[in-house]
Amino acid sequence: MMDSVEDKTLNAKEAVGTASYIDRCTEFAQKAYPEAVIKIADKHFAIGDSMDQAIVDIAATATVGADAKMVRQVAAQCRFDNGIIVDFHWTKSPVG
Repeated sequence: MMDSVEDKTLNAKEAVGTASYIDRCTEFAQKAYPEAVIKIADKHFAIGDSMDQAIVDIAATATVGADAKMVRQVAAQCRFDNGIIVDFHWTKSPVG
């Protein structure tokens, strides 16, 4: 028996959650730099070479340390294929 589009959508949301690609990329950046608090300053979403691919670019500030005196500018890019993150890399490294 075939599921309706609505059923498939609900099943997908249950499986992967409702977080956007930008949210997922931001979360990945936070996990990649756990000692910092990452705050997004700019974000960009684009379709890749096909409709199944997406590219997310984020620019952020990363505040490090208990006194929050060290603030670094960071940027990252995530590539998704069929909703799965297949690449993450810093485009502006948190390492100073």
